[in-house]
Amino acid sequence: MTAQPEWLRQLPERVGGQRLPDGARVLFTGCGTSYHAALASGPAGQSLEVLLGNAPEADVLVAVSHEGGTRLTLEAVEAFAGETWLITGAPESALARGVDHVVVATPEIEKSYCHTASYTSAIAAGRSLL
Repeated sequence: MTAQPEWLRQLPERVGGQRLPDGARVLFTGCGTSYHAALASGPAGQSLEVLLGNAPEADVLVAVSHEGGTRLTLEAVEAFAGETWLITGAPESALARGVDHVVVATPEIEKSYCHTASYTSAIAAGRSLL
């Protein structure tokens, strides 16, 4: 994705004034590559663990989903009692409709099977929110 370097440079402005609440216990979550991006962003638990109630306690849940359609992550968000955020490349997705705040981390949905650009953009967005 040739747009990624410029997109990453603009990400702090794109995130804008959005910041996770001060003092809140934040937990990042996702599945597969998105979970690995969640791990690199901050304290994290897999979506299944969040859904089952086995993840660390948190006030805010930040889901990472490159395409916004991961069913297990959607179920984790729906089961979470606190404030919810999503880092994604799909602002019109099912996950985006189910959270309180959406951060668009990529200029487009990656066409490659390997979500390399989405992965690095998601990490940058997660760190920017902190």
